[in-house]
Amino acid sequence: QRRDFTHINDIVDGLIKVAESNEKAEDAWELGAGKNYSINEVFEMFKERFGQIEKIHTSDVEGNYRETIRTNDFALEKLNWKPNKQLIDGIRVLYDWIKDKV
Repeated sequence: QRRDFTHINDIVDGLIKVAESNEKAEDAWELGAGKNYSINEVFEMFKERFGQIEKIHTSDVEGNYRETIRTNDFALEKLNWKPNKQLIDGIRVLYDWIKDKV
């Protein structure tokens, strides 16, 4: 499975731009980073940052998408919106935050 992980700040920024705009999307606004990662790649990012962690496999959920990714740039073009944060940056911030608490 692959997911287009997008930082919550980027999503909120996009939603604000949608709300404040007169632009209309024919179907739906696609807000996403435009890059997806496999769940295993995300695990490796966490493992690299946090050290020894255990990988647990679970069964797939019926109806689950195999892959998500932003496929059009309508929001980028019409709203002058773009995601600014990368997944790895969010993991680094989380690591630093946890490290400061321990």
